[in-house]
Amino acid sequence: MKTGEQTMKRGTLSIKPVYVDISHYRDVYGSVCSADVKGTPPIEPRNEAELEQDVNRFVGNLRSHPTIGFVQIEAPLVVKEHADLRRLPGAITHDTDALLVKLSGNTPVILRSLKRYGLPLWHAAPDEATLRAFRAKKLLRQSKFLYVGEIPSFSASLGPWDFNLLTERLGVLVRHIETNEFFRWFDRRSDEAVRETLEAWRGDFEKVAEPTDDDLRQATRVYLALRGLAAREDAKGLPSIAEDSRRNGRSSHAWLLRG
Repeated sequence: MKTGEQTMKRGTLSIKPVYVDISHYRDVYGSVCSADVKGTPPIEPRNEAELEQDVNRFVGNLRSHPTIGFVQIEAPLVVKEHADLRRLPGAITHDTDALLVKLSGNTPVILRSLKRYGLPLWHAAPDEATLRAFRAKKLLRQSKFLYVGEIPSFSASLGPWDFNLLTERLGVLVRHIETNEFFRWFDRRSDEAVRETLEAWRGDFEKVAEPTDDDLRQATRVYLALRGLAAREDAKGLPSIAEDSRRNGRSSHAWLLRG
């Protein structure tokens, strides 16, 4: 994970491998295994080389996953003694999305301890659909959307606009930008910036059918204003904008996504 001024890319899944290898949980009893065995056969702990090889194989199964592009594998926590579990709170962060767990033998106490952290427990590398579903959830939790306009909107005065409910259900934040603030940003865009942006776009135009040059300049100015507000707020997008009818006599809607 990156720290300081660097920021993890939005939508990156962070998975913490936890490898539990406590030898006395792998003991077997003679009465179960064989009638001629008395007591518990001793099982020596594995040496460090064997353990490291098994841990690398365990983590490697996830590293080779085809969707690894948006998955970050944290340093594995190897639990060889019960005291090692006390290191887990300091080893996971708010960005940790799931624990990839391998347990040696029957370890219900440790399993219950891991469940207390409220993170999903995966005992094998999940399939692509699962990873993408978790990524979508994290993208929402890491995103902020701007609502530009009046509340409630003049075009849907009775519609729902409970932004707190959106945050509770989806994790996404919504920031209200008043109409007059948007127009301050709209008016501050220089004619030169509008012209340069529009000229850069013209190379992708096959044909301009209806909009006049003034319409295109106005649309470009709207884009630059929205882009500036989204950058200031670190927002992922703008669900809608209802323009003031006093400015142009009509309403319009825009959608803008940022990386």
